[in-house]
Amino acid sequence: MLSKLLEGVKVIDLTNYGAGPSAARILADWGADVIKVETLEGDISRYNDYYMGVPHIDGTGAFWEVSNANKRAISIDLKTEEGKQIIYKMLAESDVFLTNIRVKALKKLRLDYDTISAKFPHIIWAHLSGYGEIGPCADDPGFDTIAYWARTGGLIDFSEKDTAPLVPPIGFGDFNTGSVLAGGVAAALFKKQKTGKGHKITVSLFGQSIWNMSLMFIAAQGQAVQYPKSRKDTSPLLNTYKCKDGEWILLTVFEWERYFSVICKILRLEELSHDERFATLALGMENRSILIPVMEEKFMLRNAEEWIELFKKMDVPHSKLCHIKDLVHDEQALSNHSIYRITTRHTGEYYMPAPPVQIDGSYAPEHKPAPLLGENTDEVLKESGYTEEQIKDLKIRKIIG
Repeated sequence: MLSKLLEGVKVIDLTNYGAGPSAARILADWGADVIKVETLEGDISRYNDYYMGVPHIDGTGAFWEVSNANKRAISIDLKTEEGKQIIYKMLAESDVFLTNIRVKALKKLRLDYDTISAKFPHIIWAHLSGYGEIGPCADDPGFDTIAYWARTGGLIDFSEKDTAPLVPPIGFGDFNTGSVLAGGVAAALFKKQKTGKGHKITVSLFGQSIWNMSLMFIAAQGQAVQYPKSRKDTSPLLNTYKCKDGEWILLTVFEWERYFSVICKILRLEELSHDERFATLALGMENRSILIPVMEEKFMLRNAEEWIELFKKMDVPHSKLCHIKDLVHDEQALSNHSIYRITTRHTGEYYMPAPPVQIDGSYAPEHKPAPLLGENTDEVLKESGYTEEQIKDLKIRKIIG
């Protein structure tokens, strides 16, 4: 079990889809009491599993578990004045308000930073957006496929030159950006311990993608390296090669002079290790059109596992190009508890990805099933001082679910 570093911290989680909920999930894993606030209809991501061919029943499924395990849930109609008063009461006794609702909508709900910080100066107001707070796209919808991948060049520039763009990898940018927001909240909580004051923490999918692409962004401003690239434009020792069995291997060698002769020995190309055309990285790059085809022929003589054994023995940085589906059998992932097995409420057993931070030698998080819609409404309201009669009345009038 992970150490409960955030035990005693209370988080109000008004998020939907993947990025915001994933940030709150990490805080919950670290011990925070995270209360997910949903509309009476529920977070739309309860019902999005079918986009990826994953079953869900009654708004619960494996996708829902990934982002919302270890939370409690309450459903409120925040468009009503009484609904607003409920969340205000919750915020009065909380430490963090985390949301990815667009600021324009938050202002209508009176849950924007200016309003909340004035009412509750102790609150850490944490916001995840598509494009950031200002600029021409500030109010635009910003899914990770758009703001993280398409807008920053990933889909078109990471594809092989002269081919179709990549198919958007759904959720990749969401979980990446959510992790950074969780870290920002943790830093703000540390500062709050000293001052008692809240802070405004913001992160955007667009900004996160630019940061993640730092090296490619710098390279794109130069003349030597331009994206998109083809395999033929790339270093022979930083390239992919197809093997006899149809599998692919990636070499990732930056130290040309250290490893070139070693690779030549493995591939039985010893004569090239003394060839002046490949004596340095600069010369190897200059003559890559000669070297790459020769290496391609050699890789086709053995199966991938045979090459892997040889490269591993000689400590050459490499990897087989694995498939996502293969992770459930990956010994490295299993031994480090990067994935762990659960039984969902209705849809059977799944391996879950674990948030990557490990604390005090603990690995797999405690996994309490992601909540049903409004599952903890009564207990949360009672904690905020509502009586059973008041709760019953709020339900009758459809203020809460």
